[in-house]
Amino acid sequence: MLKNYLKIAARNLRINRTYTLLNVTGLALGISGSILIFIFLQYHLSFDRHQSNHDRLYRVVLDLHLDEGLEYESGSSIPLGPALARDFPQIEKAGLIGKIPDATFSAEKNNETKRFLEKANTVYADQNYLEMFDFDWLSDFDASVMKEPSTVVISDKIAEKYFGKTDVAGEILRLNNSVDLQIAGVFKNHSHPTDLDFEILVSLPTLKIMDPEYDQLQFGWISSRNFTFVRLAPGSDIEQLKNLVLRNGSKYYGKEAKYYEHKFQPLAEVHFDEKYDGKIKKSIVWILAGVGTFLLLIACINFINRRKKSAGRYKATAFLAIHERNCFNHSLILCAIVAYCGSIYSVHEQSDTDESISF
Repeated sequence: MLKNYLKIAARNLRINRTYTLLNVTGLALGISGSILIFIFLQYHLSFDRHQSNHDRLYRVVLDLHLDEGLEYESGSSIPLGPALARDFPQIEKAGLIGKIPDATFSAEKNNETKRFLEKANTVYADQNYLEMFDFDWLSDFDASVMKEPSTVVISDKIAEKYFGKTDVAGEILRLNNSVDLQIAGVFKNHSHPTDLDFEILVSLPTLKIMDPEYDQLQFGWISSRNFTFVRLAPGSDIEQLKNLVLRNGSKYYGKEAKYYEHKFQPLAEVHFDEKYDGKIKKSIVWILAGVGTFLLLIACINFINRRKKSAGRYKATAFLAIHERNCFNHSLILCAIVAYCGSIYSVHEQSDTDESISF
């Protein structure tokens, strides 16, 4: 019977080549468009979900209730994290990173000094940050070294670019032509979609050397470059913790506490919340999911309907006509289901963009 189906299909293709070409092309374009949309969705929905404790990791953000209106701030002050971890047992650990834009580095390679400009992949980081998030270290690494000033960890990509090798522990990088940093560890470049794709992490105590005037104990010194992350203890109630922090605001901000409302943003939502510098609205993601599904269904339905209409043109027995339609319908539905499922699990990794300049 299968041999008969194949003969009928081959005969129909020969008789109606143009019609069949248009029909199949429409179906292929519909499925291809849907797959591209679902690859895009899978990429965005997977941001930072590779972290082992991503369901317990939160970024501390701030709503400022000012006289002229409400403002949203994703940044924080340096002492906020340690204070929250000290005052609330629901918080297991709190870590901080601070962006260093347009950082310049120099390194010795083959008895020659190479200089590089890193636009957006360099941060200050404390010990807790490296312990809270997953890093794939190339050799044994103790995060406690980040308590010391003039210490740095880098990705293997940066190590290769600066030194031409990855075994660079103990080598020296000079930051902004003012401070020498000793490399304490090298980690594999980020292979999963993440908004925390920093490749050079300088120990936080180095900030005191770079900027002695910066008050690291003042809660009111809130910077959009600094981000505080916390890891909650298992079973903690995030809403209860938010209310406790709100009631404790006067301890940090004194009489101005009424202006400050700290919230805890799930790590998986950092990519989507545009109020706090997210990259894309989640509503857009779901709209695109609907468009992709609709496009796939329309392509399949249109193809099936055209096949049904063309079936009456052929002079075949009623038995063969019925079997032909059923064969095509069942096959196409099966192909559509397979294409839909396959698109959901399609590869979403994208190559990292190089944001550095050598000179």
